Amino acid sequence: MIVLPIPERWRHYAILVEQRAGDVPDDSMFLPSELALRDLVALPRRRREWTVSRTALKILARQRGAIAEAHDGLIESDAESRPHLRDLATGRSWCVSLSHSRGFAAAAVDRRPVGVDVERVRPLSLSAAHLFLTDGERDEIESARIEDALLHSWCAKEAAWKAISSMHETLKSVPLRLIERGGQGLTFEGPALTIETRRISPDLVAALAVTV
Repeated sequence: MIVLPIPERWRHYAILVEQRAGDVPDDSMFLPSELALRDLVALPRRRREWTVSRTALKILARQRGAIAEAHDGLIESDAESRPHLRDLATGRSWCVSLSHSRGFAAAAVDRRPVGVDVERVRPLSLSAAHLFLTDGERDEIESARIEDALLHSWCAKEAAWKAISSMHETLKSVPLRLIERGGQGLTFEGPALTIETRRISPDLVAALAVTV
């Protein structure tokens, strides 16, 4: 598993990784109850994605000081199926977000709601924009003039929705306002959120949503 370079200000919240062929999972990072949940995942590819994203989360949580050791952290879901990390040593709970896309994975952790999304670069048809963008948002994205702008907006919506999904039922209902355009990404304002997207590599776009 390779840890990917990300913007400096993202490092407090997130980690992005790429899975390598032949990677052997370190099951010692997980509690028996977590491994039992993984065993319920039927498809081998999905099990690998489950393992890589949650391994990344445990690494990040240790770096942040959220947990002292990997097995101190229990990844569990709340009543709305959103993941949380509970420190079994202290009882504290942390907001987390997980994402994976065709060999890439990401995790984010914070005391406040946070969202992360990774998307392997692929073409998105503008005709599909109405499924997740309002007309005003689509007009903003069309004016952004960066490569794969529509994928950046999809990624931003996913990250924002993960952070505040309890407030919105669909991606389209999450309001985003484009406030900054850059050569490698976009910055949006959302409901009590700042969302940034970046092209991490030629093959990967990522987004991070943090509470403000």
